[in-house]
Amino acid sequence: MHTENASATDAVSGNNTQAQAVIAAIKGFGVADKDIQTTNFSINPQQQTDANGKVTGILYVVDNTVYVTVRDLTKLGDLLDSSVNAGANNINSIQFDVADKTAALSQARLAAVADAKKQADELTKATGVTLDVVQSISYMDTTAPVTVQYDRAALAAPAAASVPVQAGSMQIYTTVTIVYGLK
Repeated sequence: MHTENASATDAVSGNNTQAQAVIAAIKGFGVADKDIQTTNFSINPQQQTDANGKVTGILYVVDNTVYVTVRDLTKLGDLLDSSVNAGANNINSIQFDVADKTAALSQARLAAVADAKKQADELTKATGVTLDVVQSISYMDTTAPVTVQYDRAALAAPAAASVPVQAGSMQIYTTVTIVYGLK
């Protein structure tokens, strides 16, 4: 939530009211307390100037960022609408993730090892040598998250229906390096 006021106290008070309303709206969709986390709260004074550059006063800018984990994606569009209606005026991004990637990563690692072995067999067959024992194995798992970004102008436009949200798909990548001895 983003608020501005000539008084720091009023800027914070307005932001608190706004944040409480947004959090209540989020909880109204069944989001648990453990899935709502404040990740930023800041108060910054900004000098106000006239057309000639003369300082005319101070404006206090207050930002309160809340990170929300939504587990039921069928509610996400309506939750976004409700949050905006409750006072959210700055939604930075939506990131989709999988709660438990353990099985998918394990499957990716097994496939990567099989592929590495197949490639090593092809190369040794082509060169006339044979594989010996594995000397080392290393791997790196990565996930390419799906991110959707919204800006204030888009949020200010009236919507006839809830925000359309498409989760898409997520790619999980594993890179495996196996060093074999040769004989």
